[in-house]
Amino acid sequence: MGIVEREVVGTRPFSVVYHLTEKGRDMADILGAYRRWGEKWTVPTVQAMKTVSAKTTNIGNPQPSAQLLQGTHKPASP
Repeated sequence: MGIVEREVVGTRPFSVVYHLTEKGRDMADILGAYRRWGEKWTVPTVQAMKTVSAKTTNIGNPQPSAQLLQGTHKPASP
């Protein structure tokens, strides 16, 4: 007995439907534990980066530091 059961429905065109078996449904607690572990220990996709140091423009005026969201060009705060 496997974890997933495959069922072909109809003839032409046919569909394939997948169902968890009793063995597969019994894994819900294990998969939930993996999800909780991942939420606790993985880094979110979007997070605030360290403050960017001031840069000098070509006319010598320093630009203010900014904090950006990682993976975007948007400021972390207004």
